[in-house]
Amino acid sequence: MIEVSQLPGIIELADLDAAYDILVKLRVETVEELKETVKVHLRKMPNIRNTLVLVAIEPRGSDLLKSLPKKDNTYYL
Repeated sequence: MIEVSQLPGIIELADLDAAYDILVKLRVETVEELKETVKVHLRKMPNIRNTLVLVAIEPRGSDLLKSLPKKDNTYYL
């Protein structure tokens, strides 16, 4: 079985001190690639018990945050 760092599309790994132990950041071209990475690879690894998938739809640095109302350094949708 391959390790997380060897999965296709992985661009960043980080240890967390939170509800989840690691953050896996990956870049894929299609939803099918995302499904394959998560369902076929990650969820079948012996020490992975739960996953939470969050999808960024805007690239970092976009004007999205600038357009949201902000108060006390918190953005509101």
